[in-house]
Amino acid sequence: MAREKKSKKHASDSEHGGFVYSTGSLSALQEALASAGLQASADPEPSKTASITLEVRLERKHRAGKAAVLISGHPGSSDEIDELAKWLKTKLATGGSAEDGVILLQGDRRDKVMELLESKGYRCKRVGG
Repeated sequence: MAREKKSKKHASDSEHGGFVYSTGSLSALQEALASAGLQASADPEPSKTASITLEVRLERKHRAGKAAVLISGHPGSSDEIDELAKWLKTKLATGGSAEDGVILLQGDRRDKVMELLESKGYRCKRVGG
């Protein structure tokens, strides 16, 4: 028996995980959920980030005179801190790292870092000079 090859375009139905995408309005979605006996939550959960205060400090010690921004105080897991560090490094187009719960970003970018963190819902406190 010869086996038919399927192109990527016509791959199996499980490709999209059984989701149905629609361009309809939100009210139509709410009506459809109500008819199915389900309810859509109108208010999302309060952000966990709103209660977190991060300390942002500038440091030049032991860095050959180069400035670095240190961000500490994040109570999340190391994966969450790594993800936040990656996001900040991408937004600022700079190098850095995340170790022991502290995010280090190269350069004196305290103001921009605080802006970005506040846009994500974190409270920031400037520590030091």
